[in-house]
Amino acid sequence: MNGSKAVPGLLLTPSLPGTVKQTPAPKGGLMHSTPPPSWPPLTVALDDPNNGARALVDRLLTGGDLRGVQREYRSSLAPLQVDTRGANPGTVGTAVDMALRFHIDPEPDLGLPARGAAVCGPVAFGLLTELMNQFGGRLDPLSLSDTAASAVKAPLSGPEHEVADLARTCWVLALFVEVYRAGLLPGSPLIDYLKRRRPTAEGLLALASVDAIAEVADLITLAQEQLLIPLASAPQPWHVGPGSPGASG
Repeated sequence: MNGSKAVPGLLLTPSLPGTVKQTPAPKGGLMHSTPPPSWPPLTVALDDPNNGARALVDRLLTGGDLRGVQREYRSSLAPLQVDTRGANPGTVGTAVDMALRFHIDPEPDLGLPARGAAVCGPVAFGLLTELMNQFGGRLDPLSLSDTAASAVKAPLSGPEHEVADLARTCWVLALFVEVYRAGLLPGSPLIDYLKRRRPTAEGLLALASVDAIAEVADLITLAQEQLLIPLASAPQPWHVGPGSPGASG
């Protein structure tokens, strides 16, 4: 997997959106500071009337009535929700995002979680590489670029893993994506775990609670029925991941 080998003693940290800089890794291999601001998730940007992405969508697509367009679209669909089990909703959503990438591309580019793992340090980056070796995924040469969308002709056969295993792995990927977006903030389960003497990939997978796995698995199953089946008739190839600067959040 291109680019998946960590450089001993170095730490990759996001700089300006779309760029990466190398700085000495702190002792213990764990970084606690917040990286420079990056692009927010698209859902967050669209909720902010002052965000440029929201202004562009309003101008080109919604005529200033984003909420009305969203309501009209949702009314045409079956209910897209599952019972909550108390897991962090932000992490749940990101985990499902990661899971859908595995359904569309059996070896999806995991540049976003790789950025977050790099912020945590070389130990975390090595553990992420180990998870990729076990579960799948790749790092494209340009996977640290904001415009690294991957074109695939998707079979939609789904990953060769049980839904619960996919949910558990994608929960860990989501935790690293959150670090990329906001830094390694207090409350992240990665902080205490990565401080251990010998953290392992299996230990990272154990960070997902039973309720978190169940909630993510329920949403994956719903997405298979309500999203992926209709998507099968869409023109191919599809572009998995960001396709324009700033879309990677």
